[in-house]
Amino acid sequence: MTSRLALVGLTVCLALSATGSTPADDAETLLMEIQSGWKLPSFDSNQSDDPDQVRAYEGRLRTALNRRVDLIGRFYRMAPEHPVTRELMNKRWAAMMGHPLADRREELTAEVGAIALDQGNALRADAAYYKALLGLPAAREAGLDAAWGPIEAFIALAPSDERGAHLLSMVANLPNTPPDRRSSILDRILAEYPHTRTARNVETSRRRAREVGHPFALAFKDAVHGKPISLQKDLKGKVVVIDFWATWCGPCVAETSELKSLYEDYKDKGVEFIGVSLDPTDKDGQKAVVSFVQENQIDWPQFHDEKTIEFATSWGVTLIPSIFVVDANGDLYTVEGRGKLDRLLPELLH
Repeated sequence: MTSRLALVGLTVCLALSATGSTPADDAETLLMEIQSGWKLPSFDSNQSDDPDQVRAYEGRLRTALNRRVDLIGRFYRMAPEHPVTRELMNKRWAAMMGHPLADRREELTAEVGAIALDQGNALRADAAYYKALLGLPAAREAGLDAAWGPIEAFIALAPSDERGAHLLSMVANLPNTPPDRRSSILDRILAEYPHTRTARNVETSRRRAREVGHPFALAFKDAVHGKPISLQKDLKGKVVVIDFWATWCGPCVAETSELKSLYEDYKDKGVEFIGVSLDPTDKDGQKAVVSFVQENQIDWPQFHDEKTIEFATSWGVTLIPSIFVVDANGDLYTVEGRGKLDRLLPELLH
């Protein structure tokens, strides 16, 4: 038996010597294969109403993602210290977190769990982060304590990594987080991660909460017709719906018809709408906004210029569509009007 194994080993060595192949060469070849196949299959949005086409696309996407994930796994085993290994493994884990590869969640859990415990592994902190992310669904069902251990483990392992702030923010915003605990978690973000984007979002969110019930200032020039508009002067005494949107935002576009219907129902009853477009403010962006408004016969004014992004950011609008509502006194009534206008507008006009 021993002599047979020795013969096999000698044969492999001779083959490698003959071809000039080394593990490093194989890793670089595999890296080229990964990079060359990075583009994912595209989908024709015109076929989104065809279930068969959607299923076929999801199948192609799943196949492509599985191949990418498997290749990266092989690359990691072959070249764990390569300069691009960390980037690739984070992409592998992000893909395995997503819907198309949900069936690989157990494999992902085992992999990041093992690496998070490996003290000599350069990917240990990244693995601990994904381990904490994987624990968040349990927090929604079984309470915060179910997710807290992995989050604290990540923060202890990488105390200056701003992903710790992101994890804390996600826990704070879970629907079953008690208000007092949510407030203490947000305080912790501000104290431990003061210079991060997450901390700025916390500060802005608290500002939004404080500003409800106070005057809301907005003055701009309508991007379509060029007419100057002041919410305080021109729309005084009206309930104002402020819609943050963009032409590139699929959900925004999908909700246009519903907003138009509500506008028709309430425009003569003391309600006005204002669009705040977060499209780029270059010529192409301006053209896109004007064309969309005209083609879809949107009758309310649009705020879209070099100050729009700053305005939206100052109010903590990081996701669109987002809808604010200002009452007839000119005071901010809510920053969470999306999906609630059919109830809020009659309430404010009563």
